[in-house]
Amino acid sequence: MSQIVLLTSIVIRLLAFFWSVDLVRRFRDWRLVLLSGVLGLMVLRHALNSPWVRAEWPRVADVGSALPAILVSIGLLITVILIGRMIEDHRSALEAASAATRALQENQTRLQFVVDQAPVVLWALDNEGVFTLSEGHGLEALGLQPGEVVGRSVFDVYNGNAGVLSDARKALAGHRARSAVRVGDLVFESRQRPLVDSSGRVVGVLGIAVDVTARERAMTDLEATNRALTNAYDSTLEGWVRALDLRDRETEGHTKRVTKLTVELARRVGVPEDELVHVRRGALLHDIGKIGIPDAVLRKPGPLDEDEWKLMRQHPVWAHEMISAVDFLQPALDIPYCHHERWDGEGYPRGLAGESIPLSARVFAVIDVWDALRSDRPYSEAWDEDRVLAHLREQAGGQFDPAVVEEFLGMLAEA
Repeated sequence: MSQIVLLTSIVIRLLAFFWSVDLVRRFRDWRLVLLSGVLGLMVLRHALNSPWVRAEWPRVADVGSALPAILVSIGLLITVILIGRMIEDHRSALEAASAATRALQENQTRLQFVVDQAPVVLWALDNEGVFTLSEGHGLEALGLQPGEVVGRSVFDVYNGNAGVLSDARKALAGHRARSAVRVGDLVFESRQRPLVDSSGRVVGVLGIAVDVTARERAMTDLEATNRALTNAYDSTLEGWVRALDLRDRETEGHTKRVTKLTVELARRVGVPEDELVHVRRGALLHDIGKIGIPDAVLRKPGPLDEDEWKLMRQHPVWAHEMISAVDFLQPALDIPYCHHERWDGEGYPRGLAGESIPLSARVFAVIDVWDALRSDRPYSEAWDEDRVLAHLREQAGGQFDPAVVEEFLGMLAEA
């Protein structure tokens, strides 16, 4: 039994020795070599000096006296294992810290490149509005050098620039500020945010501004191009309408007059301002479908017969087919397609009634009849104003939207 105990003690100590050697193999560190060597020597020395090695194994009679040595050996093995784990954890932490440091350095390099190359200005203010940082390639456009304004107050550097000073005051008061700021001929998109301490007190401001002058100029040029293109479209529409007026002599000048009045009345009844351009185009094109009407019908000097009326009533449908194929004109489609619908549902081409008729078409219907009845026709003389007004009142709730008629009469009274 004593030999078994002796063998167990020696095996445990040898395991501790080989564990320390394995640490050296895995980590290849001179400090670990030194530590493992010391531990290994301690293990061997303790094993060789034990009484069981010096004495003859058969003379060991008291197995119980070997237990302390076994416990010491186990403790030594556990110690070596724990030290190895601690060293391994420490090395992993060092590697993670090293990787984080490298990533931070790479990010700093990238950020510095952006600051040095992009049209950006970075700055910091203390709680009095004094510059503590001023960097960025965008400073060149302002005629400044990096760091030139450090130590100076933002209220002195940008004295007279209401936009810059307003944002600075807002940020120093503890609020984020974001705006487009003009400095001379340049435009910067600026953002500022306050820096606060643990008590919530503002201790400074961080800001960044990007030179967007080129973008703003490009947008201005694009808007000018769009306006020119829109004007060209509108001129083309007016040319179409003029050609139709010349063809339909009895309505010459009618389109121009009703377009003007329709836009005025549409504004009064609440059509949004940005939709009035579509109302105007719709009024201009209200009879564009008559292009499909033969001259014999369109220019007939007397009343139309039933077949001719059936043909004439197709002009809103033909207008729809023409205009719906043009994306630019689709928002203006309501008047050409629906201006012959009636409030009571007896109109054409679809028999719409009430508010199912688009508002712009209801407005135009009143104006269209007003102008037609007050104009001379080959088969009808113009009515006087009182007679036309009486007709509009009579048809309110029948042919016309009563609210639109009332608004039109009010508009006439104010004129």
